[in-house]
Amino acid sequence: MFGYEKRDGHCITNLGRAESNTIREGVFIPPASPVNRKAWGVLTINNKMRICSIQSK
Repeated sequence: MFGYEKRDGHCITNLGRAESNTIREGVFIPPASPVNRKAWGVLTINNKMRICSIQSK
């Protein structure tokens, strides 16, 4: 009913872009969803982009 058995979804989450004198860099770990097999999170701070991913088996 909710897709838990198939688990073939993919998710991309973007926190956006920020400029900061206090924060040099950051990492965004996307939330794990039981229906998604892979998820990517994107965060850009001070023109440095980080792409982080998680994978469920």
